[in-house]
Amino acid sequence: KILEDSSFVKNYDRCFFFFLYNFEDKIKKYIPDLMVEYTTGIKEIIEVKPKRLLNYKSNPIKFTVLKNYCEDNKIKHSIWTEKEMGLI
Repeated sequence: KILEDSSFVKNYDRCFFFFLYNFEDKIKKYIPDLMVEYTTGIKEIIEVKPKRLLNYKSNPIKFTVLKNYCEDNKIKHSIWTEKEMGLI
């Protein structure tokens, strides 16, 4: 709803790619939630997570993988909790 109502959003979709990361000596897959393209041409990957789960075991590792990928590819990234979605 937030993205659909924004005049700055050109399009968005769920992410169809994944990152591999190591957690507890196992290779895991992490699929971010959304890829957004704004009318300015800027792209952003958005991960949606309840605030209470931000520091859940593997999440800080996943967020670091996402950050590094986005920095390397000049893509914005953000993590939306209830606050960013206007739920609190």
